[in-house]
Formats: sequence, structure tokens, C-alpha cells
Amino acid sequence: MAARQLTDRFCESVKPIEGRQVAYPDTKSRGLELRVSGDGKKAWYFLYRTRDGAQRRLKVGDFPTLDLKRARDLTDVRRGEVAAGADPASDGSTSPINMYGHNF
Repeated sequence: MAARQLTDRFCESVKPIEGRQVAYPDTKSRGLELRVSGDGKKAWYFLYRTRDGAQRRLKVGDFPTLDLKRARDLTDVRRGEVAAGADPASDGSTSPINMYGHNF
């Protein structure tokens, strides 16, 4: 799908396409996408590249448990880690609980 600035309304209303998983990239938060599975489950993912060029996809959380604002905030934190040379998908601290000390 083409990138778009995601909104709360869009995230709530987007419908699944039977038999397909569709990703909706966000233009406001680089690397963030909402993935909607064919059975209607929605989840946030952060896409990035490591220093050696390997592409990674890290699950940020499930929608609507994690809303758009928090997903963007968490993605901003992870993007900073990647810029500093870390690989969040392999560091073992991928849950929001480990990032802030409480569950989002």
C-alpha cells in the first residue's frame, strides 16, 4: 500500500481483505506501519535497517491496545536506538514494558 499519514479514525475503520495481510505505512512516523491480517487482527510494526544493511521488522504492539500516538512514540524511541547502532529486534527488550517500566 502507498504510505499515508495514519489517523485514529482510519486505524479504527480499516477493513481486512480476506486471505491477505495488508500493511499501511505511516508518513508521519518513518518506519511505522499498521498491518491488518485477513482475519481482522491489527498490529503495529517498525521497519528499519541495521548498520550492516539487514532489514528488520519489529512488532511494536497490537491495535487497539496500543493507540496510534503511543505507537508513534515507541517507534520514535526505537528509531533513536537504531541511529545509535542498536538492533532492537535482537536486544531482548522489545516489549513496551521493558521500555518504560509499565505496560502500554
